[in-house]
Amino acid sequence: MRNIIFGLLSFLLLGCCVAQPPAPGSYVTNSHVDKFAGTWKWTSGNDEIIFKLAKFRHTVTNYDEDIILGSHSYIQNGNLIESSLDKFNTLGNNHKDRSIYAWNDPTVSQFEIEGAIKDISKHKDLEILMEYIPGSSPAQIVVTLKYKHQTLTKDNQQPGMTLPATFTLIKQ
Repeated sequence: MRNIIFGLLSFLLLGCCVAQPPAPGSYVTNSHVDKFAGTWKWTSGNDEIIFKLAKFRHTVTNYDEDIILGSHSYIQNGNLIESSLDKFNTLGNNHKDRSIYAWNDPTVSQFEIEGAIKDISKHKDLEILMEYIPGSSPAQIVVTLKYKHQTLTKDNQQPGMTLPATFTLIKQ
């Protein structure tokens, strides 16, 4: 009997320690995303990728949280393949103009953000993971792209991905 009471008390106490969702109307700030904001660049020969990222306050159902929105461009063999950089300055007014949408779960890692990037040329979204390299000088992030589960669901989507699957960006 004593074991049963102890078990019930333990269960109740552990239940109180589970993370609660944010209160309605609250603003969940996240300083871990600050390090990702800015202009980042990867260069290899005549190929170049530029990410412009900014921190924004985003409404999620009934609370607000900090996220990263951004734009990118890709030049391959000296030719512009795709770019959304012209929309970067309007991201605060229209989140749909973004080609990069990412968030951070600080309970998982303070050095990673994940989300989606638009493959503009292939008309689809890819999963993106950006890992900040602590202590790097200049600052660096390793970008890994993966196919989303619903990769070919639209008629105009093309197989493959335009950007390299993995690359390291350097802060400018």
